[in-house]
Amino acid sequence: MPGGTGEAERGEELIRALPAEVADRDRIDPVISRLMFEAMREAERDPVLRVRMGAMLAQYRELLIATVRAEQERGAVFTGAPADAIATLLGAVGDGLLLHALLDPDLDVQAALTALRALLAPRAKPPGL
Repeated sequence: MPGGTGEAERGEELIRALPAEVADRDRIDPVISRLMFEAMREAERDPVLRVRMGAMLAQYRELLIATVRAEQERGAVFTGAPADAIATLLGAVGDGLLLHALLDPDLDVQAALTALRALLAPRAKPPGL
């Protein structure tokens, strides 16, 4: 049954795949977070760093893809988009929320994560499909 407790818990695995700092502002290490963003900026100019960071992001995305695919197969996550596309969006959402949380101490990150949960939730199939 879509929306059941078990599915909510499995879908929650995807939210947990985002950096822990995003969900808990007290865990944000501003030095490490700023270093990460600075390294990303520098990677645009440094081809060696770009390759290394690209490989690291590719590994992270592969883990997210496997998690999304498994959750889709269980019926716990929206199946109307490919697992790799959802995984890419999740990675970007994590980075973006972290940046916003660093810059805006009043941002309601929990509300954003609640919205993300709703977007990831499986949809009822239209009648006749």
